[in-house]
Amino acid sequence: MLLQHIHYPSTTPILYTHTLHIQELLARQHLNHKALLAQSRISSSPPPSSSSSSSSFLPTAPPQPKLLTFTSQPVYTTGLRDSKSLTSSQVAHLTATGATHHASPRGGLTTYHGPGQLTAFLITTLSAHALSPRCFVHFLEDSVIRTSEIYGVKAARWSPALLYAKDQPVTNDEESSRPGVWTGRNSKLCSVGIHFRRGVSSFGVGFNVSDEVAPWFERIVACGIPEARAVSLLAEQAKQVRADCVGDAAMIRVDGVDGVAKSLAGVVADGLEGVVGVEDVDVRELGEMEG
Repeated sequence: MLLQHIHYPSTTPILYTHTLHIQELLARQHLNHKALLAQSRISSSPPPSSSSSSSSFLPTAPPQPKLLTFTSQPVYTTGLRDSKSLTSSQVAHLTATGATHHASPRGGLTTYHGPGQLTAFLITTLSAHALSPRCFVHFLEDSVIRTSEIYGVKAARWSPALLYAKDQPVTNDEESSRPGVWTGRNSKLCSVGIHFRRGVSSFGVGFNVSDEVAPWFERIVACGIPEARAVSLLAEQAKQVRADCVGDAAMIRVDGVDGVAKSLAGVVADGLEGVVGVEDVDVRELGEMEG
């Protein structure tokens, strides 16, 4: 099994609603396969005298897991916890500087997607990787943590130690009580919001790469925590590691979002059970994939 990586270059930020359409097409592959598999289990067996092969009653091979990565045009998305409570004046505040607003079925609260950030949606069937919903969320968080390490940034899931002890080293030893990836007690590097439908995942993470995200996050209360602030790989003095050279933090500003997307895909493929590698899929091949 390969992780199919579909990446939209950050040089041309894409409409968030377009990525939702692509995500729905990819999720539908998994949902249709699950429906076909369930149907095959309840279908009656062929008559003993039939010469038909039993394989004709089996569903096609399961779809490959998909990682959709992109940088969207500025948008604020609300999650299930606050979509219905947002007032018209609050929406007007969010969109006053040119961003759009979109209500989402994912978990979590209001967050930002746009320039300076890598958004990554992992669409797959959880049972294919022996993952529960909770373990899936932790897997995504751990994937961002491991990717951050590539760039010299130490990060972790949030723990009480991060909140109450200013000089406490970042640790993963304690149970996470707030989703996402943090570099300090109130410094959030990545937000996580997932939607599960009949065991199929959609949505994913918003991974802050450069300082461009800072002014956009100033217009919201990240995670509903007034003291929390958004940080980025660049702000955390990250350094990019590439096959041909080792650069400094400034390299992340130049081509970092696309480089981080490639790194994240490799980390996800390495950690996802049953996956043996990454297959880069050209966005122009999407139509063929769905055919």
